[in-house]
Amino acid sequence: MNRLQTLTTGHKLIGAFFTAGDPSAALSLDYLLCAAEAGADLIELGIPFSDPIAEGVEVQAADLRALSAGMRVSGVFELVHQARKSLTLPLVVRSYLNPILSYGAEAFFKDCQRCGVDGVRVCDMPFEEREPLLRFTQETGVELISSAAPSSPQRIARIAQGSGAFLALCCAGSLQSAPKKLEETAALARQTTQLPLLAAVDAPDIQWALRLAQSTDGILLDSLLVSQLTADPAASKESISRILHTLREALQNVC
Repeated sequence: MNRLQTLTTGHKLIGAFFTAGDPSAALSLDYLLCAAEAGADLIELGIPFSDPIAEGVEVQAADLRALSAGMRVSGVFELVHQARKSLTLPLVVRSYLNPILSYGAEAFFKDCQRCGVDGVRVCDMPFEEREPLLRFTQETGVELISSAAPSSPQRIARIAQGSGAFLALCCAGSLQSAPKKLEETAALARQTTQLPLLAAVDAPDIQWALRLAQSTDGILLDSLLVSQLTADPAASKESISRILHTLREALQNVC
């Protein structure tokens, strides 16, 4: 069974995001395992890309560090393979379409299956253009995760019905406006799906994360964890653990 099918909405879900290979493959592995031990429900691992148009400043910098350190798509799969020796959490790879097509879509999804990737989320692929990848997801059992942003009710309904495992909800705005937009999008999505709805909005601090999780089933952390990675690996792991423990405790009081 795909590990993503074990996700439950009995509590608020926390997805921990890291860029693969930032600052090195070995330290990436340490950080993934640290996040798992600290209470993350799933891992989202970014494939570093030279033109990350959907990312904030922190993740853009992480992508460049990882690329400079030599991380490539094949290296991401090797990293997942190593992580799977002890990691039991669901793991989603986040990518742009170009690396997938350059690698070869069929080979990409087969290698996802081989190394233990449970799902793929493609940042810059419109929902209406996902058909070329669907055949490979069906052949491999790797879920294709969709993202939805505030738009027409009809389009949100189609995206919600067609997503695999969970639906990532995106929007832009301030701490005052973003939660309202997210709440409206979540309400529309809930009309047509029972999948977990996870806020995929860059939360720079725990206060943001808590606000965004109020109207969803949880949150995919982004730069909040990436920003904790310093030249001191021990301090980085301590910060990752502290944030996840603090957020987990705080989310217990969020309805």
